[in-house]
Amino acid sequence: MKNFFQFQVGSIELLPYCQNLWELFIENQIQNAGEMADGIAAYLQSQRDGGLLAKANDGKLHIQLVYTSNHHEPIGFCITSLSSDRLGEVEALYVLDQYQGNNLGTKLMQNSLQWLEENSALEQKLIVAAGNEQVFSFYHKFGFYSGYTTLFKA
Repeated sequence: MKNFFQFQVGSIELLPYCQNLWELFIENQIQNAGEMADGIAAYLQSQRDGGLLAKANDGKLHIQLVYTSNHHEPIGFCITSLSSDRLGEVEALYVLDQYQGNNLGTKLMQNSLQWLEENSALEQKLIVAAGNEQVFSFYHKFGFYSGYTTLFKA
C-alpha cells in the first residue's frame, strides 16, 4: 500500500510534537559542520529550548507537521516565525531521509512562504549552517540566495 501524506498546521501547541525530529535535525546540521559543529548544536538547542517560545511571544509561530497514513509520529516538520516587526524566518525544515524525494520539503516551504505573505512579512530569510551548502539549490527554487556571510569564532 502506497503512503499518502497528511499535513497538520498550528502554532506553539505543536512544538512538543517536533521534539524527536528536532533532535535528528540537529544531528543532520552538525554532520558537515566541521569545527563549527559545537556552536551550531548549541544554537539549535537554544532555539528549541526557548528561542522559539520567545519568538512566538514577540510575534507569530507557524508549525507544520507531516504524517504518513501509517505513522503516528511526524515524518517531517517546518517551523516559521514572524516577528512583531514583520520579519519572517524559516527556522527549521526537516524531512526524514526515507521520505525525501516526495516533494514534502517543497510543500512545506510553499506553505511557509504563503503564510509569510498572508501575514505581510516585510522580509523573508533563512539560515543555512556552514557545511550544509548542498541545500542552496533547493532554496534557490524559492528565490533565496546568499546575501552575506557571517564568520564566528569556533
